[in-house]
Amino acid sequence: MQQEYIVQLQKLEVSADLNRIIKYHSASKIYLNKQTALNYRSVVEVKWIVENIDKVMNDPNKENLTIHPDYRYADIVDKTLPDPSHENTLLVLVKNMIEIEWSYYASYFSKDEKGKFLINQHAEIKGLLQDLRVLKLQQESNTIIETKLTQREYGTAPDQESNRLYNVKHMQVEVVNREENLEIVNLLFKNRVNALRNPTYPVFTNSEKNIEDWSITEIDKAILDVSQPFRDYRALWLFGKLVTETVLAYLKGEMNWNQGNTEITEKQGVYIYTLLVLFHLLKPEEELKFKSDRDKAKYVRSFLRKDTKDTEENFYKFKFNADHIKLNN
Repeated sequence: MQQEYIVQLQKLEVSADLNRIIKYHSASKIYLNKQTALNYRSVVEVKWIVENIDKVMNDPNKENLTIHPDYRYADIVDKTLPDPSHENTLLVLVKNMIEIEWSYYASYFSKDEKGKFLINQHAEIKGLLQDLRVLKLQQESNTIIETKLTQREYGTAPDQESNRLYNVKHMQVEVVNREENLEIVNLLFKNRVNALRNPTYPVFTNSEKNIEDWSITEIDKAILDVSQPFRDYRALWLFGKLVTETVLAYLKGEMNWNQGNTEITEKQGVYIYTLLVLFHLLKPEEELKFKSDRDKAKYVRSFLRKDTKDTEENFYKFKFNADHIKLNN
């Protein structure tokens, strides 16, 4: 008989060593002040999977629930970490990465009422900025000779594909008058500026300088800032890779937990895997898939492979700069 499960989200208030975290995650310095320097308190939300759905339904007070072994953090800490005193600090390290790097990525998506991702606004903003750059160059050079307006529609003829756009015959306009061309450019420029002032693009609504006054250099910088260094379908995997590399660096650096030429031991792999499932950083079909410690460690080692596609694409990394954080370029 197949075992059934139910998900429970739990909030844990823990103390962490923020100075240790900052050594491996510079952006966490944003949380540092005189009060937090010695005793950083943080609320961490983790996911537990509880076994036996019937017991959950019949236990309104949620008492005496059986947590699946993969989510029993304290037990896994005892089994894997050579120094359990770091357990809360490591939880907060991952939590901070989610709040800063992952939240930055997720905040630029439009979602439907069910929370499903619809539009990557990074790509949307980049397209507007690229248009703005072209229009700005045309305004400054005043060398426009001709503008062509072309009407297009989805294919309707028998030999056309219904999901492709085709030019419509006799629905083209050529504008050769310089003044008309400039009017068109100025109208499009104004429309792009207004679009970039959309409150869903906070990076631009908070700009100290009016967007219409940006130089080409400033537009180029804005394009670079929103240029996503990875494809959307790889986002979760690449973030898991970033978490794995950061936590592994902490384990080796703070506990001197090294084992010769072994890049990552089985216990290290199991511990990191546990953090990934507690913060639901795996695809749903991958949770509960790995039954043995060996398989869990093997999965975590996959984040450290040296495939070309994994060296060319990396998740966002932030660095602390003065009193704010910024992307590493």
